[in-house]
Amino acid sequence: MALIQTVAMEDAEGKVKEVYGKLMETVRVIPRPMLMMSVSPDLLAIQIQFLGFGLLAHIRLLVADYINYPYCVEFTSGLLQMLSDITDEQLDTVKADPAAAPLEDKDIFEVAHHGADMVRHGTLLKAFKMAED
Repeated sequence: MALIQTVAMEDAEGKVKEVYGKLMETVRVIPRPMLMMSVSPDLLAIQIQFLGFGLLAHIRLLVADYINYPYCVEFTSGLLQMLSDITDEQLDTVKADPAAAPLEDKDIFEVAHHGADMVRHGTLLKAFKMAED
């Protein structure tokens, strides 16, 4: 049982309702880290700005796979497949060899920052017992 009270979709108001609306429009689901962040509407509104698809989705996939965060691996894999023509085999190749990701060179600070953010969310989900099913 989670140790914090999150905001359900049907109870969302203000910033939380706005972010949930964007997520449902784009990915048709509220990812668990975003649900967790609903306890702080201001942080949730900031976080949604960092939820990207091309490069950032690949970073999330690689970090989630590396730290054994299965929920995020499954969600991000599905998201990448929904928004592009990437196959299961290509995803497996990228996880085995990150250099195989079809990405352009990016600033290392942004990549490191986003990867660290993933670790932070995973840690918080575990701390607040939201990683448990």
